[in-house]
Amino acid sequence: ENMNDKEGFDAYKQSKLANLLHTQELHRLYAAHPHCLYSVTIDPGEVNTDITRFFPFASVINVFLKFVPERNTPEQGADSAVWFGTCGEEQAEALSGSFIRDRKAVALGSGNSTFLSSLLLAFIMS
Repeated sequence: ENMNDKEGFDAYKQSKLANLLHTQELHRLYAAHPHCLYSVTIDPGEVNTDITRFFPFASVINVFLKFVPERNTPEQGADSAVWFGTCGEEQAEALSGSFIRDRKAVALGSGNSTFLSSLLLAFIMS
């Protein structure tokens, strides 16, 4: 399947998977070189933005989203990224390769994604 054929929410979901696989591959490649590069994927949570503005029926979707109480402000959504970018090197090294939500590493299944992440990197580099 051609990854460029995706549209809308399918493309969005696929881009999130690509971000995660890229994070894991960068960590695998650079883990032997401490203090060189730390790579994480960060979930900002549900952030109150206008991301749905180009969705079909966006006005209807936005009416319902206004009633979702857990939505973060953009500042709250950025919190984990700022925290990771300013944490100490020991903590950054320990978290490298992780998926982070609310300043914590989150376990994402038990599968081995090394093959997928190396394929993704080869695709990006070609």
